[in-house]
Amino acid sequence: MDNTGFSLASLLVVTALGLLVPLIVTRIRAVRIPIVVGEIIAGVVVGKSGFSIIQNSEWLQFLQFFGLAFLMFVSGLEIDFATLKPTKVRKGNRYARFLTMPPVFATFATGLTFVLSYSLSQVLFNLHFIKSPLLFSLILTTFDWLWFF
Repeated sequence: MDNTGFSLASLLVVTALGLLVPLIVTRIRAVRIPIVVGEIIAGVVVGKSGFSIIQNSEWLQFLQFFGLAFLMFVSGLEIDFATLKPTKVRKGNRYARFLTMPPVFATFATGLTFVLSYSLSQVLFNLHFIKSPLLFSLILTTFDWLWFF
């Protein structure tokens, strides 16, 4: 599709979704998902991957880049640097003290999750369920399972 046209209907749909999705997601009690995840799902549904209701235009491309920059900014505000400080642990095993440091524990947990997800991806690849085991393992590693429960 060319990007030169201006689609007022597409801009109206995006604006309405930006208003309605947070209201709907906060009302759903059965499955708790973050508002951003709800907006991404709504975007997939109305975008090219779904019903293709939205037509690409220069204004929507601007909103796309602005939204991504805003999302990165808000994510940066959520970082709590106090959690990165080492915690005080009683004297004892030096390996236990080393693993209780948040950056070390996060790296270890991510590495372990990646190894487990890559092994699962290899099994699914051998059964011809997926095409790229590395991509699928990265998706599983970065997926936040806590919002599901």
